[in-house]
Amino acid sequence: MSTIVAVTFEEILMRGILLNGFIKAWIHKTNMIWLSVIGSSMLFSIAHAGNMLAGQAVDATMQQLLDTTGMGFFFAAIYLRTNNLLIPIIAHFVVNIVSELQVLGVDLTQVVNESTQETNNLVEFIVIGTASLILITSSFIYLRKKKSAEVLGRIKGDYSFK
Repeated sequence: MSTIVAVTFEEILMRGILLNGFIKAWIHKTNMIWLSVIGSSMLFSIAHAGNMLAGQAVDATMQQLLDTTGMGFFFAAIYLRTNNLLIPIIAHFVVNIVSELQVLGVDLTQVVNESTQETNNLVEFIVIGTASLILITSSFIYLRKKKSAEVLGRIKGDYSFK
């Protein structure tokens, strides 16, 4: 239940309020969509830095910051393309619940009958970095120029100052 509440709050704040607020503030800028996606994604990532204050190790926090930057780009892209905040809420929930299951000791690789190996922090960092790059790249594809025009048309319609 706490995951549902946290994820919903984060998505309403980061995508519903901040992303839309950046778009509204930068409505007349040429790259307002990308400026808004980058700004909200960076704030989403920085918001997770506070986990160090709760006792999370520095290396784990750095990995999380990298991961949340990529997820921020992706969640923003799917929100802008669908114009539906529920979609990134569901995606965010799935990511968080998988992480929480791992923290609780549920070995997801054993659940699907795969072998497990111990990994070191460098390997984990490389894997998370690669996953983040894939998410950011897919966000660029999802908001490519042709599709971005659709989003821009809807946004300008929503924020017209008539």
